[in-house]
Parts: sequence; structure tokens; C-alpha cells
Amino acid sequence: MLLKLCMLAVAAIIVFSIAVIAVKTAHFPYSRVKSFLLAKRRVRASAFVLTFLFTFAVFFGFHMNKNGFKQAIVSLNYTEASKAQNSNGTRFEMAEILDNAVIARAIEKGGFTDVTVRDLKKCLSVEPTVQGNSLSEAGYHISTEFRITYTANKNTAGLDAENVVQLVGDAFKEFYISKYADDFSVMNFTAEKDDEAGRSDYLDIVTYLQKQSQIITNYMYGMADKNSSFVSSDGETFYSIASKVANLNTEQIENNIKAYITQNGISKDPAEYIERLAYKNTLLDYDAKRARSSFNTRNTAVGMYAEEMTRVVLVPTWDDAAEFYMGRTKVGIDELSVEAESYSKQSEEYYKQINTNNDLITRLSQSSTFGRNASLDRMIDEVESELEKYAACATRISQEYSETRMNNCISVSVTDNTFLKKAVVSAGLVLMFFFALYLYGIAGELLKNSNMTLILEDTEEVSEKDADA
Repeated sequence: MLLKLCMLAVAAIIVFSIAVIAVKTAHFPYSRVKSFLLAKRRVRASAFVLTFLFTFAVFFGFHMNKNGFKQAIVSLNYTEASKAQNSNGTRFEMAEILDNAVIARAIEKGGFTDVTVRDLKKCLSVEPTVQGNSLSEAGYHISTEFRITYTANKNTAGLDAENVVQLVGDAFKEFYISKYADDFSVMNFTAEKDDEAGRSDYLDIVTYLQKQSQIITNYMYGMADKNSSFVSSDGETFYSIASKVANLNTEQIENNIKAYITQNGISKDPAEYIERLAYKNTLLDYDAKRARSSFNTRNTAVGMYAEEMTRVVLVPTWDDAAEFYMGRTKVGIDELSVEAESYSKQSEEYYKQINTNNDLITRLSQSSTFGRNASLDRMIDEVESELEKYAACATRISQEYSETRMNNCISVSVTDNTFLKKAVVSAGLVLMFFFALYLYGIAGELLKNSNMTLILEDTEEVSEKDADA
């Protein structure tokens, strides 16, 4: 900031001086003006001395500020970044780079003492590396790179600038991963351990196991859609775990445990479960009748359509092979037919569930078993152990993939202010300073003297004497 202000001041002096010289010498030939400018040895000498002192001050300032100023670039390396989004699709906020939690983490990681979050935050700023605008389509730009700038003050003068920006960048990366990484809690499986009263009936446990296995399977297929080729450190893939869990659900839960329960009419409280099934059938019967009624209504409406109404709704068109044909557009009968078919399938499914429940009611009524079943308990325990193992494995591989992906989502690089860059900047500033002082000195003389003719004549006489000598 100080360098920018200095360059701005020097540029202002140059512009002012050139304007004064241009106005004062506007009515004189270029050759006379040139001779006048070149003859000002005293002005050049003064400008040279002051420039020498300025040069010393510039290099001293660079040396004193080497540990007080540093920048780092934070790059967002994921697809959603180009849409100003986080990796989970939420809106990206640049302010989070310097969030209080980020600063606090940086202070903790760096072991900074006597430095508060407020103190350090005052020394930091963040901005996009490329500034866009919304005034035009050409000027619109969503930055995926952001510049962190650290400028020390009296409260942070003892800190190493490069270490600070590196720590802040790394702290933001950790903050981002912890906040926007995938949530795996949905796969947390806890076996429904029966209490002493045995409130959970066996078929309820089966339903729970089926639900959990389906959650894990669906999640693994979803992860496979993101990266089907990912292989964990233990050699597992998303597809392999999904296949194992699906097989467990089909072979062990459905074909083994559930079949054993329904075929033998096993329940901890048959009378209570029969009442539940009867109530469920009442609801299913209501739904089935409603679906059947909806089917009949639409089926009747379809029959009311005259054939002549559908025959004429034809439009000439061409297929992909440029062949001409007459295509029939959709009419109301088409929508009614689709809806009628859907309601018919719903009705059939409801009645199918009712028949299944009635069959189970019959088996429970004829069964003499009541309470706990030791063989069934062992089967459930085995399946629960397997499901817990697969859930842990699914979580582990998902976390491993997420960490790998998230670590590549954000990169932090500290910019290197090399000696050559500093030398070029310093040389340019020194030349500007010398030029500004020289022109300002000449402009000052012109402003002090109102008679430009005498000034230019004196300059020519001096030049002629120097030439004779």
C-alpha cells in the first residue's frame, strides 16, 4: 500500500511539472525549449543527490519490511468453484478465508503468544486475484483464486510474515474440509438390541435391518457415480461394498431370517402383532379401493372418446433419416390411459400386501411359539455383526475418498518476492523519482520568473559559452 501511494505521489508531481513546462514554453520553438531543459545542471545535480538519498531509503525500507509483508494464493481446484460454489453446491463466501475460526486455528498451529485473533485479523486482507465486474458479459468473472495479504503492525511485528500467510492458508484448508466434507453419519449403524421387555418384534427388526442395508447400498452406488474407479487402501471399491451389502440383504435378511419368521409364524407377541396386521390391512384396503375407483373413472373417460377424434390429430413430420411420415400428437386420452394404468398397478400392489398379511395372520394364529426364539436371535446377531462391519467399511472408504478429493480441492502457495523483482521495482521507482525532481525543479524556476524570453536567452548564452570553452 505504501509503495502504491509513493508511486502515485511521484506520478502526480511528474504530471504537474510537465503541465507547467508545457504552458510556460508553448510559444517558443522546440529547439530553444530543449536547450533550456538540458542546460539545468544545478537542477540535475540537486535531483541526483536527493535521488541517491531516496534510493537508500527505498532499499532500507525493503530490508526492514521483508518480514512484515507477504502474500499467499488460495486456489479452489474443484468444478463447482467456477460457479462461485463450495464443493457441496452451497454458495462460496470469500470472507470465510479469514473467518475467526481460521485465524484462531492459525494462531494455535503457529504457537503465537500474546497475539489475539483480532490483532492478527487486522493485519490480513483477502481479495480475488482477478477482479471482474457485472457491468457487461465480457467483464463478468468468477475468481477461483484469492490473494491473502499480510502486513505487520506493532502487535504482530515479531511474527515471520511467510509463516503467517502459510499458516492462515493451511488453516483455511482444514476449516473448509471439516465444514464441507461429505456427511457419512447416514451410514452409522447401531444394532437394535432388544431390551429386557423385548418390545421390538422380530419382523420389526427385519424391517430395520433391510432399511439400513438399503441406505448403505444406495450410498455406495452414489459414491460410485462420483468416482467408479476409486480403490481404497484395503482394496475395496464402492461397487464391491454395495454388492456385499445387497447380497447380505437378499440372502441373509430376506431369504433366511424373514422367510424363517413368516413360514413358522414366529412372534414375541402373536396376538399384538395380529392386531397390527389387521389394522394395516384396513388402511391398505381403503387405499386399494381408492386406487381402483380412480382407475375406473379414468377408464370410463377413455371409453368416452370417439375414434374419429383421435384419428384426425395427425401432423406431417420427418424422422432422423429424413423420411416423411404422419405423426399423431398426444391428446387427453393418452394422459388418461397412463394414469389409469398407474392406478391399476397401485390397486394390485395394495391387494398383494393385504394377501401377504392375511397369510401371516393365519400362520401366527396357528403357531404355538411365544416370546424369544434362541435360534432366531443368533441369526439376527450374526447379520447385525456383518452389517456393522460393512457400515464401518463403507464409512472408511468414503472418508478416504473424501479426504483425497478434498485435499486436492484447495491449494495454498506463498508468493515469492524475489530479489530481481524487488530490484526492477526499485529501479523503476528511483528513475521516476529522479525524473519528477528534475522536472519539478525546472517547473519551479519557470513559475518564479514571468519573463520566459529572458530565461531562454540566458540559457542559450550559457550553452554557447560552454561550447566555446
